[in-house]
Amino acid sequence: MVMEVDEISVKIAHALEEEGLAHHSQLILVRLGGFANANFRLDLPNGERFMIKGILESHKTADKELEAQYVARTRSSGIPTAAYVPWKSGVFVMEYEGIRVMRQEWLNGGEPKVNSSTSRSVFEMLARLHQVSSEGVPPRRSWLEPGRLTELMALARSHNADDEDVQFGLSRKSCGDVLSGPPPF
Repeated sequence: MVMEVDEISVKIAHALEEEGLAHHSQLILVRLGGFANANFRLDLPNGERFMIKGILESHKTADKELEAQYVARTRSSGIPTAAYVPWKSGVFVMEYEGIRVMRQEWLNGGEPKVNSSTSRSVFEMLARLHQVSSEGVPPRRSWLEPGRLTELMALARSHNADDEDVQFGLSRKSCGDVLSGPPPF
């Protein structure tokens, strides 16, 4: 059964069937949302449950494979992480009819309570995460990189040629000052 039927849901269900997990009519695929990925909870007839990601951004498949290896590295460092599960071909990214799909183990949980104990745990986990080597992980572009904000503003202007920089709350001079100086933190 596919809930909230849309094109990507149908393609993912058929890709999972092609993988041999179950006939698409026996799959329970629940859309969870997502911006960079179309995220789903997959319930299989045998009771197994996975997180399924339909990759929406234009990341290279090789970079997503490296991401899976990095997640394995964080997990082996003792950081609780939902491991990526390889497909039967041994890869972490399956390509099917123009979409790319990844699978992670499902971790039960919920929204944490916001309090000082939770905050401390999150900060401690982030500190541990930053100790894990990122060697081999492809760099991600950030708006904090010198020139990146100017590049993004040029892209936005190219889509809205009549708009002025004032609508972004920045002047060309202030952008140049921020980008040429030290980081503001």
